[in-house]
Amino acid sequence: MEEYVLDTSALVAAILGARIYESLMKCRGKYYVASYVLDELIRRSEKIASRIAERSGGNILEITRSLIVKLTSLYRRLTLVDQDEIVDEKDIEEARKIIAHRDPKDVPIMALAIALRKRSKRPCIISLDDDFLEEGPKHGIEVLKRPRCCHSFIHDL
Repeated sequence: MEEYVLDTSALVAAILGARIYESLMKCRGKYYVASYVLDELIRRSEKIASRIAERSGGNILEITRSLIVKLTSLYRRLTLVDQDEIVDEKDIEEARKIIAHRDPKDVPIMALAIALRKRSKRPCIISLDDDFLEEGPKHGIEVLKRPRCCHSFIHDL
């Protein structure tokens, strides 16, 4: 079974786009998410709903409900990871060398992929973030825009 580390951009895209959401729900694989990423999405869900309502003229309460339903469904497919339990200082240092010069906020996601790589075959990062897409492969870390089995992941962005 494929293993994936999802970054914030992938999760935001999933709750905003029907095809992306369906792809993640249907694809077989194990999806790891750092717990702080999910916490951040929950905190920002009202702000995201508000922006959608402004742009679409939709009802903010209905939009918020829809986002929460999608996030709840996705939550069931995710393996939430507490960074402190899996990632060690060596993983963080390696991640800093790979991606901190581009975006220091990406270090924990990269460190999680590095830590999981030691324990499994080869987890991939799923991201729409150019920092990951450009830097990961230079250092032997596979970064995809979608799971291998899901061809519609980014078509509705």
